[in-house]
Amino acid sequence: MFHCGVIFLFSILLVKGDAAKAPFSVEIQNISCAVQDPTWMLQLDCIMHKKRMYPQISMHLKLAQPVNELNMLYHLQIIKKDDSKMTVARLKLDGCKLLASFYSNSVLGKFFKRIQSVSNLPKKCPLPANNLLWIRNYTALPEEYPPFVPAATFVMSLKMERRGTIIAEIINIFSIIY
Repeated sequence: MFHCGVIFLFSILLVKGDAAKAPFSVEIQNISCAVQDPTWMLQLDCIMHKKRMYPQISMHLKLAQPVNELNMLYHLQIIKKDDSKMTVARLKLDGCKLLASFYSNSVLGKFFKRIQSVSNLPKKCPLPANNLLWIRNYTALPEEYPPFVPAATFVMSLKMERRGTIIAEIINIFSIIY
């Protein structure tokens, strides 16, 4: 469930292929996680190990109750030169379908495979209660981004929703630098 935060952490649908090395770098300026409803989530931690070149993060999550359904509310904004924000994307995803590789034929599903390789996330719902779920040392690789990513600063918000209640939120501010 928090894996979607990382999936969207860089807030661009990733294209994975045999393309040449991207001519830009990714810089994480800030990442924060907050539990909004402690009756559903006991712990949510975001740790930034490295900000530049190949940014590296880890996340830890512990649920208070088993979760059979979960929505991921994703909002991506670009910060313009006058510091105003413009919405680039707003999506609602089924977190359980994402775990079950429902999106496996899309670029999102291909990206999630890499997340699973550095995590202990379950492959399907229900998500267990009182078990520490983690993503360890996930590294953002510029080669995974499409070549048309604009040089800009982005704000990504990912809210985890259960039965109309926001249980947690991840906010990431990052830049693409050429």
